[in-house]
Amino acid sequence: HKMSIDQERDEGHNKLMDLINQHGTRLEKEKQDREYHHGSLNERLDKLDRDVQGQMSKRMASWEEELQDLRRLIGGEALAREDHHKMIHGSVQQHLTSEKALRDQLQEALSNHSKQFEEHHASIQERLQYLEKTMGDSADKHMQELALAHQKLQDHAQAHGETHA
Repeated sequence: HKMSIDQERDEGHNKLMDLINQHGTRLEKEKQDREYHHGSLNERLDKLDRDVQGQMSKRMASWEEELQDLRRLIGGEALAREDHHKMIHGSVQQHLTSEKALRDQLQEALSNHSKQFEEHHASIQERLQYLEKTMGDSADKHMQELALAHQKLQDHAQAHGETHA
């Protein structure tokens, strides 16, 4: 039963070929598994990339809406401030105009009062001078009359004293 060298070689060759075939099959299976896994990984990465892109697009759209809302709000606030500024400015101008008109009226009233006071004072002054002059004239006349009467009395007294003496 001895095998011949050729048979042993053939049998060794067959075993080796079986091992190589098994190994090749196993390597082929591992290669297929790797390709499947690699393909699966690429598909998962592609899906993840699409999901991230979708989320980013939604978030960007949301931010754009918020930005537009903020721009409208700021624009509305700016218009409201401008309107308020115009209203305040108009109110201040109206107040200044009213104040100037009142100041002018007050100045005119003071001027009129001053003129009336001066006229009244002049009138009083004139009347006082007239009264003083009249009183002075009257007093002077009265003094002259008294002096004349006194003189007459003295003359009369002397005339009677000389005749009685």
